[in-house]
Amino acid sequence: MSTEIVKISVPADDAALKIALRTWPASSLNLEITEVPAGTKPVVTAGDQEYPGYDTALKFIGLRAFPQDKYNYTTIEDAVIHDWVAMTAAHKLKEDTNYVLRCLNEHLHNRTFILTDKPSIADVAVFARLKDIVRALSDEEMVGVEGTEDNHGGLRYVVRYMDFIQNTPELGLKLEDSEKIKFDLDLVKKAGAKVRGPFVYKELSAIERLDQAQKEHNEKKQKAVEEVVAAPKKNTKKQNKQGKKEASDSKDATSPESAAAEGAEGASKKKDVVVPEGDKHTNRKEAKKEKKEKKPKVQPAKPVEAPLSPVQLDLRVGKILHCIPHPEADGLYISTISAMDPADSPYITALPTPHAPADKIPEGTTVRTVCSGLRKFIPLEEMQGRRVVLVCNLKPAKLKGIASAAMVLAASPRPEDGEKDRVELVAPPPDAEIGEQLVFEGYEEGEILPQLPPKKKIMETLTPGLGTNEEKVVIFDGNKVEALEKKVVGKLVRKGKGVEGGICVVDSLANALVK
Repeated sequence: MSTEIVKISVPADDAALKIALRTWPASSLNLEITEVPAGTKPVVTAGDQEYPGYDTALKFIGLRAFPQDKYNYTTIEDAVIHDWVAMTAAHKLKEDTNYVLRCLNEHLHNRTFILTDKPSIADVAVFARLKDIVRALSDEEMVGVEGTEDNHGGLRYVVRYMDFIQNTPELGLKLEDSEKIKFDLDLVKKAGAKVRGPFVYKELSAIERLDQAQKEHNEKKQKAVEEVVAAPKKNTKKQNKQGKKEASDSKDATSPESAAAEGAEGASKKKDVVVPEGDKHTNRKEAKKEKKEKKPKVQPAKPVEAPLSPVQLDLRVGKILHCIPHPEADGLYISTISAMDPADSPYITALPTPHAPADKIPEGTTVRTVCSGLRKFIPLEEMQGRRVVLVCNLKPAKLKGIASAAMVLAASPRPEDGEKDRVELVAPPPDAEIGEQLVFEGYEEGEILPQLPPKKKIMETLTPGLGTNEEKVVIFDGNKVEALEKKVVGKLVRKGKGVEGGICVVDSLANALVK
């Protein structure tokens, strides 16, 4: 445990912080506590740095009350802790208390603690912030109304959890009598209703949503095929064979003379062919000649693929709202970036994001989680609030367990220049808005692909053409891409604005690589 003394200001109305500090005294956590008036945001002061925010203060206490060397929280567990501390924040409860309670009830269906079998600071936050709300619930709200159509067990898992948390010695919460909830647990035991489910409290990740969309597409396609197969068919081969079999059986049941006469009569009616009597073999040949030849099936034309072009890249202006070091990779950052995606985009990260405090994301803003290998080259403080250029239509990929949904463009020296330790972020035009589209001059015609097909390696093929010129302006040189039809050198500019609207540049790397 760190011996550094950290100062925390605690508002008079912050129940979670008060319970936490009563259970784990400040002296045992090397903390210096200052009480501030109700309604004031708590502030954590470590050295010269100040970190304001209710969740920040609580999670800092959690780092010391639940040390990593004892509890061995995984990256996923850290994300779950963050989710539930953020989910029970005051503004979330104010927006939709019922939604938060239902989420928690489903989450606790088969869990003892928020992290299944490990206590954490999330349990303190959830209990302290919901205790007054749960205490005010009616019996029906706690366990549901038995025998009614809407009977789904109420919030019995929340009730069981809250009673356990306030009594378990594993947490040992030091609560005043007024803070404890008095439950009629017999009521919970008598409830025969089952939880309706599953109720999903957490949105799918970008990769999961893309996989789900593909799965739904495949299911629709399969259903369409099944409907075609199941549809009644006319004049099928099976029916033709059956007809031939019946004709054969009929022929066997009559005399040769009768069959010949019937065959000649039938052929005459069907094809209007004059059939001479007595030559049964010739009759058949003549009838076959009269049959219409089958028309060849018209094959649907294959869609014409658009020629390779940098316009297929979804290049946009983004803003890093928050950035942290990747816990599992020394060279990676995890950035929470706004690119003004629509709310239904499969690339966006569900809120609250596990990697950024809620107060870092403006209300109504969609964000992407992006991993970048910049940690050894660019200081963390220079990443915060930075405007960047993103490639937004790469297929999301997991980097050390974190789904990354875009790529930050940066410049680096060419191998022949002999420099290895310099990387500079591409800066978008000063007047460009967040989410604004960027294109290379001379390559404006064509359409941006919704997602670059990984098998076609479009990004990999175009990368040799990306770079900077003598003026440190980001360009695309078509002469360096053999597969490209158009050989033009164009600057990266705002779509529809041209060079007059501003250009993308780097600080000092001329004639460098960009990727």
